[in-house]
Amino acid sequence: MEKKITIKRPSDLHVHLRQGESLIHYVVASEKYFDTILVMPNIIPPIKSADEMITYRDKIHSYSSGNLKTLMTFKIFEDMSREQIVALKEAGAVAGKLYPKGVTTNSEDGADSIETLFPIFEVMQDLDLVLSIHGENPDASVFDRERAFLPVLAKIILAFPELRVVLEHLSTEESVEFIKNGPDNLVGTITAVHMSSTVDDLLGRGLSPHVFCKPIVQFEKDRKALVKAATSGSSKFFFGSDSAPHLKKDKENFSGAAGVFSALSSLPVIVEIFEKEEALDNLEGFLCVNGLNFYRKEIPTETITLVKEDHIMFDDYYGVVPFAAGKTLKWKVE
Repeated sequence: MEKKITIKRPSDLHVHLRQGESLIHYVVASEKYFDTILVMPNIIPPIKSADEMITYRDKIHSYSSGNLKTLMTFKIFEDMSREQIVALKEAGAVAGKLYPKGVTTNSEDGADSIETLFPIFEVMQDLDLVLSIHGENPDASVFDRERAFLPVLAKIILAFPELRVVLEHLSTEESVEFIKNGPDNLVGTITAVHMSSTVDDLLGRGLSPHVFCKPIVQFEKDRKALVKAATSGSSKFFFGSDSAPHLKKDKENFSGAAGVFSALSSLPVIVEIFEKEEALDNLEGFLCVNGLNFYRKEIPTETITLVKEDHIMFDDYYGVVPFAAGKTLKWKVE
């Protein structure tokens, strides 16, 4: 059995850093383990202009030691002009993020109709910007929202065959198959939460708010499909934590917020999964290579070493409960 594994420093290609006084804590948490992060734009107000994106990026970098690489995104709105999108691209944006209206945190201003965004997608295709999608249909039942979005995704990739598209935080077996059978420009991210948790972890022994995220964790067949995809070595799947911190008081109440803070626990959880599947040879591809290749970014030369050593995940990080809090994890960063 492996006792130590060294890989290139991982990338987290889907992370929420929030804003205000708490921003520094989440920047530090991501920088601890990750070389490159893809920063989500759904703060308040959202990132939709070059100036807003630059200001947010500069604030993030002011809290970093200087080693963290940030890939920036903007939130897509139907009234965006070509000039606005060109300015975002020139300022360093690598992707635009699509949020259907009301599907997750700070998405009340999201899209009512995806077709109204087709002119935006055309500009993004022309500029070679990635389309990042929170793929849920808010009109469907909560367990069926991702499945119900797949026909919409099919319309997008058929209408824009050159547009690079990421379906974020896959949660279902059907989505895995859709990505596998789709064109090369369609890929998916997978989280540690969805690979290690099911609805039984969320609801089986009483409500567990710190496993509650969007899209919701699903059933064992879905979890197994996600694990199989992540560990397969396919370049169409890569890691994005969707780490989304909420204060404990905002999670443990009558209307708990959706989102799991997993930046500090994802790596140990994922390594244990890959070890169990006898797929450690594919770990580096999933955590570092596949995603950066898709975003056409340089693969880091720096490495990180994980050792097999039991430790208990702590239960508080500046007022936020981390994913897997109180559980014994079998791997840790050296």
